[in-house]
Amino acid sequence: MSADNWAVCPRCKKRRAAERLAKQEAAAKAYGKVPADEWQRMTAEANAAHDDEEELREDYTIHTDETGEFYVGYRCVCQRCGFEHRFKHTEQLNISAAGE
Repeated sequence: MSADNWAVCPRCKKRRAAERLAKQEAAAKAYGKVPADEWQRMTAEANAAHDDEEELREDYTIHTDETGEFYVGYRCVCQRCGFEHRFKHTEQLNISAAGE
């Protein structure tokens, strides 16, 4: 079964940002303490652009059944880190006939 959508995982994005910050801080602390070529490598690695991969699978549904129940469902799960979220809402529609 195919997904309704693929998106960037918020947990993975946050983790990558923290890893990048840690690398930048390590490079800053290493300045003047390691050979210049090593510091340049550390800095380049810390500042390297990273394309966020769309690994968050999203599946959703919205429908009304014959009894007038309205349903919305959403589920996402990250293929990389396992982050998962679910949302479900149902309510009964006002299906009284016109003029009642």
